[in-house]
Amino acid sequence: MSFITRLALRRRPVTVLIMLMLFALGVYSYINLQRELFPEIAFPNIAVNAFYANSDPETLMRDVTEPIEDSISGIDGLQEIRSNSTESRLNLLATFNFGTDMKEAEREIESAVNAANIPDDVVVLVTRLSTDVFPVIQFTVSGDEDIPSLQRLVADVINPRLSRIEGVGTIWTLGEVEEQVVVAVDSDKLKDLRLSSVQVADAITQNNVSLPAGSVNTRGAGYPIRTASKFGSIENIRQLTVGFEQTDAGIPQAPQQGPQTGKRAIKVADVADVELTTADPQRISRANGKPGFTLAILKDPEANTAEVTEAVSAAMDEMMAEGVIPPNVEVLELANDGPRVRESLESLLREGTVGFLFAVATVFIFLLNIRPSLLRGIALSLRPTAIIAVSIPLSLLTGVLLLSVTTDISLNFMSLAGLAIAVGRVVDDSIVVLENVYRHIHLGESRFEAAINGTREVGAAIISSTLTTVVIFIPLAFIQGVVGEFFSPFAISVSLALLASTAVAITIVPVLCASLLKRGDVSGDAADTGTQVNREMLIQRIYTPMLRWSLRYKFVTVAIAIIITVASLGLITVIPITFFPETTPEYLTVNIELPVGSSVERTYQEALAVEDAVAPYVEQGWVTLYQTTIGGRAEEFDSGAAGGFHLAGAFIRLADDVPEDIEDIVRQSLPDRGEDVSITVSGIAAGPAQGDLEVNITGPNFNEIADVSRRLEERLANVEGIVNVG
Repeated sequence: MSFITRLALRRRPVTVLIMLMLFALGVYSYINLQRELFPEIAFPNIAVNAFYANSDPETLMRDVTEPIEDSISGIDGLQEIRSNSTESRLNLLATFNFGTDMKEAEREIESAVNAANIPDDVVVLVTRLSTDVFPVIQFTVSGDEDIPSLQRLVADVINPRLSRIEGVGTIWTLGEVEEQVVVAVDSDKLKDLRLSSVQVADAITQNNVSLPAGSVNTRGAGYPIRTASKFGSIENIRQLTVGFEQTDAGIPQAPQQGPQTGKRAIKVADVADVELTTADPQRISRANGKPGFTLAILKDPEANTAEVTEAVSAAMDEMMAEGVIPPNVEVLELANDGPRVRESLESLLREGTVGFLFAVATVFIFLLNIRPSLLRGIALSLRPTAIIAVSIPLSLLTGVLLLSVTTDISLNFMSLAGLAIAVGRVVDDSIVVLENVYRHIHLGESRFEAAINGTREVGAAIISSTLTTVVIFIPLAFIQGVVGEFFSPFAISVSLALLASTAVAITIVPVLCASLLKRGDVSGDAADTGTQVNREMLIQRIYTPMLRWSLRYKFVTVAIAIIITVASLGLITVIPITFFPETTPEYLTVNIELPVGSSVERTYQEALAVEDAVAPYVEQGWVTLYQTTIGGRAEEFDSGAAGGFHLAGAFIRLADDVPEDIEDIVRQSLPDRGEDVSITVSGIAAGPAQGDLEVNITGPNFNEIADVSRRLEERLANVEGIVNVG
């Protein structure tokens, strides 16, 4: 590798220019890297959601669930299929082996589902699960107006404006109701006027059409034309002509083209009542005890979470300030991942910067020599310390540049943690080269030759040392499962930073040494007097006696090392083991489950009981906002998720200063609503979900499965430390 060092020294201006370019490109890459809280994890799961209107669970399972399961069961890599058939809805989760190409698996499932023998009016949605399918920001919309009016405001004003924001992907509206026009025909009036309900239906259908009408070719371009007739209001339907008063022959006439002189037109309003109503809702939503619904916003896969959430929040504030959102409509932020992402990354960057400063300060202290005077020692230590201070950020920024060029890894908690940990290691190679180059300068060689010879002597050692460290971290990137997906960015970022530090140590550092180092910078050589004295640095005077004692009592030193090692291994048995450390929850979910078939009224009352239990914490300031859903669980943001009016849930946003045991406090405050009501409370904090245990019971007889499940649930509920059994 000496030829690389020699080339860098012979072309020092070019080397310095490359160093400056690496600094600039590294900073540019750092600024433009996608920022997320955690790495993007491609779960080996594909969800299939189907909607079959007005079907009971048995019919849905027979006509939809089983044909879809049969059609996808032969796909390569498929490990397990789980399905849940409820009223009109199917939720199926296909789990594949880790390492399966999930994009290809998604295409195969879509093809298999399209080829399945299911009814034509079944609506099917196939989704590949990843961290990008979860909302980055959610709002609750409530107010004095009715739900349809709020929906029109969201659909016509809010959603179009949010959709134009760069990086915004899908916008889910949860808890909305469908509006419908009901035409209630009076059969007696139809009979009196000699009309039929078919004529009323035909009149409405034939006047609400959109038909192709050819095309127009002009200036070399073709433009398709459509002829449309749409109703603009309820009054348009009421004033629609159904027929005309009967003729002398007693036969009613249908509407005809041209004027009908002397014949009174019969309007829809003459024979029917026309009203705008709402369909039976699939879910009922409430925000802080008021009727409302939720907006869940997903970002594009390549967009930055922090930038998207900031832009969405700013757009909401602008719409409220401009009066686009009326004062009687309340839009509250329910959840926002952006501030947490920015705060976590800034905190980690801040700690990494502190680590860098400590590393530089430590190097300075080790190089400091207080003889013949403290001021002279400080002055002599500045130049070698500056070389180290340049090499550390240069190595890290080069690692960031490699990260952005060679991988698609975002700047997340794990990749930034890897760079922060690398701060303490990237300095090693530069220190070794620096010290050896100075030694050669002290031996009388020119700075150019000292840089070449000093780097060549330790080049093999630092390269092998770096590669040894890299091969320790790299296997983390090949761990199977979610743990491997989680730690892969950490391992790759550390490895790239270490490789960059080696390249810097054999190119940039020798150039800086040849340009900046002088005799006396490190060892305290008295060049001004022409004499050579043995001046130990401060750290050497502390360390040397310890080294001499260890060499004198070799057996005792080895025994102490073995005892410390064994004792450290023993701590593994007492230190708690967890995938991610627990923190104070930022949100709570309260889920209510009643027996299937429970009435909407009873479920609604159970949800109100939970709201009443949460209300005191709102007054206390621990709860800032809560959103209640009747017809689904609290954490479900997808309108296609399995539900039913035997389910309800509350999603609760907590204040920053809540107690650590807020989850237990809320759980104990909830009332006992009977044995057939299951209420579970779960906390959501920063980091992946953990601590859950799932037991699957399968068998040929549903009644036996239900009995085993009930008995197992009773036993697990009595185990100390287990909560939320259900």
